[in-house]
Amino acid sequence: TALQTASAPAAPPPAKVTLSGANKFALESADGKYSIALTGRLHLDTGGYLNFKPDNAALGPQRLASGFNARRARIGVTGKLFGDWTYNFLYDTGNSQDTTARGIQSAQISYTGFKNVIIDLPGYSEPYYTLETATSSNDIIFMERSSPSNVAANFTSGDFRINSGVRFIDDRYWIGLYMTGPAQGD
Repeated sequence: TALQTASAPAAPPPAKVTLSGANKFALESADGKYSIALTGRLHLDTGGYLNFKPDNAALGPQRLASGFNARRARIGVTGKLFGDWTYNFLYDTGNSQDTTARGIQSAQISYTGFKNVIIDLPGYSEPYYTLETATSSNDIIFMERSSPSNVAANFTSGDFRINSGVRFIDDRYWIGLYMTGPAQGD
């Protein structure tokens, strides 16, 4: 009789650490269909009033205060599922009393299985309405977007808003159709 040697089953390929074009590290399955990455952002804001006298007789009482705050202090996860689905969850712990309250900045699942098309299922995010709102706050010149852009966007889109829609994207165009609902917390 001949001895047959049974080989041990091959171990599944291990997960790998990847680096995206945006320099974000992620943990990805060997087949590339699943991934998870930590993401975040920290923008700090400070202001001061030197030689300020709040009880100026000529101007009357003033309510100016020096201070420091975390304008954006975001932490979250992002990744993909089943190859054609993406997810993201981002919570903003920053902000001050004169801006949007802290809370969920985005929580959305999207389908990316069609070329140049992204379908966003109902969730929280900021629908792109102007070029300025479509540009990341990491890439704008000032810490805040311009007032005209904010006024225009807040009529129909704005931050932290429930929405669902579809985007068509190419090198030369961006077309989107979204249904938006109330802002986070409303």
